[in-house]
Amino acid sequence: MAIEVKSRPDFRKISEEMERGIENALDRQLADEAAEIVQRTQGGHDVDNRSFAPYSAPYLKVRRDKGRGSRPDLTFTGSMLNSITHTVTRVGSEIIGTIFFSSSAEALKAKGNIKSRKFFGLSKEQIINLRNAISRAINGRG
Repeated sequence: MAIEVKSRPDFRKISEEMERGIENALDRQLADEAAEIVQRTQGGHDVDNRSFAPYSAPYLKVRRDKGRGSRPDLTFTGSMLNSITHTVTRVGSEIIGTIFFSSSAEALKAKGNIKSRKFFGLSKEQIINLRNAISRAINGRG
């Protein structure tokens, strides 16, 4: 006596669903992490959560003359931080998430600011958050 069970799973469909789940999880988590970069920067902290160095005296005068605050937050007009965005793309079998500046002019500003204040990057905690989000998606809990 025997019981026979036959199944023909559609592994291609399963794989595509898993990849879409990973893409979606990565997209959501990157949006959160990009927002965290902006919030952390506006709070005056770098990627390692250290307070930014004070503005130079000449720049501080310019900021005050324009009615801006003296606490370093890398926000003069807000356009640099507002241009931080993200994308998720597929290249072959790879799923690639990128956080970037949507404007080349704002990216140049950021490049100048990064020399004295390391604000654009992911903290160790943010990297862990990304890994966990991908792991949950792989395990079907994302």
